[in-house]
Amino acid sequence: MGKQDDFDAQLRVKDDMQVVELQAPFRGTNYKVCSDGKRLSGNFNKPEITDDQITLTGFLYTDISCYEYDFKQKQAVEKELNYEKPVCLVFKRELGSGDYKREIDDFRLLKFVFEFVGKEGEFISIPSLPLADADYGDFRNSVLKLHSDPALEDPIGDWNLLTATPPPKVLSNGNKVDVPPRVSIAALKEDEDSEIIEKLKALSTPALGSGKGRYGGESTSERLSSRLKWLSENADNLIKCHEEKFSEILSLEKFIEMVSR
Repeated sequence: MGKQDDFDAQLRVKDDMQVVELQAPFRGTNYKVCSDGKRLSGNFNKPEITDDQITLTGFLYTDISCYEYDFKQKQAVEKELNYEKPVCLVFKRELGSGDYKREIDDFRLLKFVFEFVGKEGEFISIPSLPLADADYGDFRNSVLKLHSDPALEDPIGDWNLLTATPPPKVLSNGNKVDVPPRVSIAALKEDEDSEIIEKLKALSTPALGSGKGRYGGESTSERLSSRLKWLSENADNLIKCHEEKFSEILSLEKFIEMVSR
C-alpha cells in the first residue's frame, strides 16, 4: 500500500487484457517512468497512436510498479503485473480531471518516437528504448522544432544515428569494447520469431477510447450506466474520503464530479 505517487502505473483489466496506464506524480507533468530514466523492453504489435494517446499491445519486460485504488482503504494498493501475460501499455497526453487535469510534457516527444518505432513493421522487438527525453538529443530538437539551427532539422538522420551501432570504444590499454546503440529496436521476422508473432497476432487492443475520458470506448448510455453503477457502489467510501481529505478545498458535488469523470 502507499500513495499513487509511489507507483509507475495504474493497472486494470479490460476484455481479459492487463491495461497498464502510465502515471505522473500528483500535479506532475512527467511520467514517473521517464523521470526515473527507465527503458522500455518487450515485444509488441505496431503502436497505435492518436493525438491524445499511445498504446502498445504485447509482452512487456520492463519492471513497472502498478497499483489499484482502494476506496475502502483510501489509498493505492500494489498490484502485481503478470509478465507472462500480455499487456496494453497506455501513454495518455493528459492525466487527471477537473481542476487537476494537466498535459504531460513527455507525450509530445514520445509520440514522435513511437511513430518511428512503428515504421519497423507490424511486429516489433524492443530490446532497449529510453523513455527520458534527455536520451534523444538532436532527435528531440529536430522533431519538436526547438531550434532554428538548420542542422537540427533532420529527424530521419537523427533517428538513424540513435539506432545505429556506434564504433567500439577504445580503452586506455588499447582494447576495444562494443558500444550498444542508444535506441535498440527491430522488426520481428516470420521465419525466426514465428512463435512470438503468432502470440501477438492473437491479441487485440481493448476499446480504450480517445484517451480523453475515463470511460472511453463506450456509448453515451453505457458510459452513464457505468458511471451511475460505480458511484452507487462506492457512495459511502466517496463521502468518507471527501470528508477526511478534500472537504476544505472542494464541495462534495465538485469532488463527486471530479472522481466520476
